[in-house]
Amino acid sequence: MTPSHYSELLQYDRARLAFGGLWGSSKAYMAALIRRQVAAPILLIAPSQKRAEELFEDLRFFQRAGLLPVAAEQIHLYSQWNVAPYEHESPHREIVSERLTVLDKLTERQPLLIVAPVEAVMHKTLPRKALSAFTLYIGAGEALSREGLAAQLVDTGYKHAPLVENRGEFSMRGGILDVFPAFGDRPLRIEFFGDEVESLRAFDPTTQRSTEKLEMITVLPGREIVISEKTAAAAKTNIDARVAEIGASLNSLKALMNHIEEKIFFPGIEWYAAYFHDGLESLFDYLAPETLLLLDEPSDIAEISRKFDAFVRKEYRQTEEKGYPLPAPESIFLTPDALQEALARHRQIALQLLNVGATDANQFDISTKSLEWTGTFTPSADDVEDKDRHIGVIARRIGEWIEDRYRVVIASYTEFQAKRLWEILRDHNVTARIAADTAALTDSAEAVVMVGMLNCGFLLPDERLIFLNEDEFLGKQTARRRHIQPKAIKPQMTLGELEINDYVVHIDHGIGMYLGLKKLTVQQVSMECLHLEYSGGDKLYVPVDRLDLVQKYKGADQRRPKIDKLGGTSWARVKERVKASVEKMAQELLDTYAARQALPGMIFNADEQLYREFEASFEYEETPDQEKAIEDVIRDMSSTKPMDRLVCGDVGYGKTEVAMRAAFRAVLNGKQTAVLVPTTLLAEQHYKTFGKRFAPFPVKVGVLNRFQTKKEQQEIVAGVKDGSVDIVIGTHRLLQKDIGFKDLGLVIIDEEQRFGVTHKEKIRQYRTLVDVLTLTATPIPRTLHMSLTGVRDLSIIESPPEGRLAVRTYVMKFGDDVIYEAITRELDRGGQVFFVHNEIETIHGVALRVTRLLPHIRVAVAHGQMKDDELEEIMIKFINKEVDVLISTTIVESGIDIPSVNTMIINRADKFGLSQLYQLRGRIGRAKERAYAYLLVPTEELLTSDAKKRLRVIQELSELGSGFKLAAHDLEIRGAGSLLGAEQTGHIAALGFDMYCQVIEQTVRELRGQPSEEEFYPQIDMRVSAFFPEEYIPDVHQRLEVYKRLMSADDFAAILDVEDEIADRYGKLPEAAQSLVALAELKVMATALRAQQIQAFEGSVKLVFDANAPIKQERIQWLVKGSNKTIRYLPPLTLVAEIKRMKDADKLNHVKQILQAFQ
Repeated sequence: MTPSHYSELLQYDRARLAFGGLWGSSKAYMAALIRRQVAAPILLIAPSQKRAEELFEDLRFFQRAGLLPVAAEQIHLYSQWNVAPYEHESPHREIVSERLTVLDKLTERQPLLIVAPVEAVMHKTLPRKALSAFTLYIGAGEALSREGLAAQLVDTGYKHAPLVENRGEFSMRGGILDVFPAFGDRPLRIEFFGDEVESLRAFDPTTQRSTEKLEMITVLPGREIVISEKTAAAAKTNIDARVAEIGASLNSLKALMNHIEEKIFFPGIEWYAAYFHDGLESLFDYLAPETLLLLDEPSDIAEISRKFDAFVRKEYRQTEEKGYPLPAPESIFLTPDALQEALARHRQIALQLLNVGATDANQFDISTKSLEWTGTFTPSADDVEDKDRHIGVIARRIGEWIEDRYRVVIASYTEFQAKRLWEILRDHNVTARIAADTAALTDSAEAVVMVGMLNCGFLLPDERLIFLNEDEFLGKQTARRRHIQPKAIKPQMTLGELEINDYVVHIDHGIGMYLGLKKLTVQQVSMECLHLEYSGGDKLYVPVDRLDLVQKYKGADQRRPKIDKLGGTSWARVKERVKASVEKMAQELLDTYAARQALPGMIFNADEQLYREFEASFEYEETPDQEKAIEDVIRDMSSTKPMDRLVCGDVGYGKTEVAMRAAFRAVLNGKQTAVLVPTTLLAEQHYKTFGKRFAPFPVKVGVLNRFQTKKEQQEIVAGVKDGSVDIVIGTHRLLQKDIGFKDLGLVIIDEEQRFGVTHKEKIRQYRTLVDVLTLTATPIPRTLHMSLTGVRDLSIIESPPEGRLAVRTYVMKFGDDVIYEAITRELDRGGQVFFVHNEIETIHGVALRVTRLLPHIRVAVAHGQMKDDELEEIMIKFINKEVDVLISTTIVESGIDIPSVNTMIINRADKFGLSQLYQLRGRIGRAKERAYAYLLVPTEELLTSDAKKRLRVIQELSELGSGFKLAAHDLEIRGAGSLLGAEQTGHIAALGFDMYCQVIEQTVRELRGQPSEEEFYPQIDMRVSAFFPEEYIPDVHQRLEVYKRLMSADDFAAILDVEDEIADRYGKLPEAAQSLVALAELKVMATALRAQQIQAFEGSVKLVFDANAPIKQERIQWLVKGSNKTIRYLPPLTLVAEIKRMKDADKLNHVKQILQAFQ
């Protein structure tokens, strides 16, 4: 029977039905059709989390296609926690949010369509009574205690933070409370007037600006456990009883009890939830009796439930042996028998591939077909000759289906990719259209391309309907997974990062030390100042309205800079010396750039059909930065000027794909490509990557390195000479005299700075002959990039690949049990381990210790005192998975990408700097697997306070890209040195990075003949109290950030924008804050009119303009004449105005009115 005919079966009161013969995504299609006939809630249970995610994606696709008649908000994924049972780790807040949102909607009896893996439905959660008691529904205008709300947020697992950026955080500032609740995708801002909710707004966590006014909000608990006074007392009683039962010592559990007493949500506290809440409940307890259950392969679900139960019990026994008083499995999970009992309480429909027991009247076969089994992907003899193989076969097959009156739907992951597929179909003379839904399916004369995630295609012969996804169309396997969207990384203002004793740079006075913000009151005028200390203990107080003159110092290699002396001449001399050096360097860059632009270049056109198919077959989705880099390269290659572009991006961020697009374009133009790499390891890795990527296309890739036999090398050299090898990859071996190309068109250089002087000279010669593309993993900061615009062609890839999981980081005491568990866990899932031990003297002892712990595994040692050949041989073995655990110093090849290595153990992590830890950790977590970093330290007593801070920061920075704003300073400076030369690194240290970039930008503009804007800093002292009171913006870092942004604003629109944001985030501006905004406006006006000094005295204010001020004498005379003698003119360009008995706001407005008269 067809899916369309099954609906009458649902009208009968049958407790169980089974639909067999369902392939691929046809199970989700069937679920969509069932939902069209059934108004009751539906729970679709899958055998695994991965399968649940696939079904969820398929259902969303069919919903967008118009085949599932429910709102997208009604389709939910109820996931299992992303941590193993009884692990000392809490589940990801996004997963908890999804689960609690589902439970809340179920309590409201909404007709949801829920997809859940069997582990999730077995896992118990907050009882309904607790969820209801601790869920807040807040309306505008209602009475509510702000302090009471904050206390309940703490009880339900929310964390107090100075700035709300992540789910589960809240902050309080004056009359405003911000919270990022479990429900919804935006944080919320609650503004109070006394104990009344004055307004409710949603806001953007990146900009911190309100986006929408709301009338009602829901605030669910932040975790699946609540620590109130009542639940904490219950937990302590239950734990005492459990400790007595298992015979553990209560003294050893003192920390646990203290955490509960102090309401600390320590990692893994959720596993103790059964002690806090009387009777945890499962998802089934929340379901309405009429809920329909759809079971994806019921036999698999039953089998997985038994295995999961056994796994839970094994983990429980291990924790019990260690003396942890955790609740028994029955308190936390349903047993397999209890699961079957819960299932039996609801009507069920099985969705399965094979119906067993065909005589059963409740089993029906649905005639869907697998695309693979219909011969769709089995090419005929004629097809094999097709130059583009798979794509040509499928395109032709789609054309045949359309001729046979089949309706064809192709699912594409992105709009950009959908356009590519449409173009490919057009190239193969197949009529197609891009559509938002399947309404176009009424016409079977053309294929329909839709944007959406469909996991596996299928065919419905009786309905003459075919679904397939882009992987099936293109013959690839896209690396994708369910993606928890990372928060956008908001670059912090550098002054907002300032800590006591940090170094700062004052434009006029040089490098000093920041000692904090200090409030000063002089002659009844209050102000807040940056307290800076210079050489000899000299103090400088910089008023907050002059913060535009101060930057945070960023130097090289964390070395302490030389502090300047107030009033000395050393700072001016340093600036002059750096300026001269930068000018020489910039002139050389400009000359090189101009000379290269004068050379003739080859225009690389391409077979657009084949190139489109090549880019469409990329197994990932391009990130925005990657897409921009590809566009830059293709534009360079299509111009008449030779390309010389540098592409910068971290390992795994997609530089190689950029290079392969360029190489393919060169090959399509009959030109050869040489890929130069500094090490044999990189050569081997690139060879594998290029070989796999170009396999479906008529491109021959070869490699030259010392691991090849002489005969193999001779064959490659011959192929390069006669042109039969299109792309050759190699080390400096490619630069030797016996290498000759038939027609070289492109040279790709990976990490050029690591080649020797002789090799660099040879590379420099290539730059005059062919297009050159250079790749580097050393970050080049965007500030420097912008400064070098028009001097060096740069493309920067900063955005991480979509779906990459953050590395889970643990700080643990060194011990055999930790090492054993970490290594075993990784090897059990088929991975490998990096073990970093940075002392060569004891590294072999560590290797022996690991071998004794795990005698069956393969261990190797690598360190910097080994010979290059020996080191490379070990690394090759590691890459080829001939070694399980590599114990090494920090010399491990940073450019090598080994996706199978997803656990790193760092011994004595307390001895590493923050940027070192970040770099090391960045070498894992590049595959689909979750990565783990174990930072091993000695006993806490041996850790310094700085080491504790570093380890805490690196542990908390789990979001991808977060390291860019903390560890990147050292890396950026290293990148600047690589790009501009070692000498410039010293200049960066002398001036600080930001100041250095300003010097470069100004110098380049001058050398290019562009107008250089002179910096003009008016001196303004209005003797008014102008600052942000501490009670208005309590967090000093936020105060500094807002001060810097306000006083750096260079026009009225920017000031108004900052003012609106301040009022939005912190409430109505107090008088002192309003005066500061007025001072910022005064500064903008004074700069435009070149008023170099505005000085208030007792009863008057003096305005002094410089000789270039755009002020006409007749305007001055008009102003003085109309002032009724309250304004006097003093030649050449000075005005004195009376401000007797004026309040602060009136003084400021009066001076602004005077300046407005000249605009």
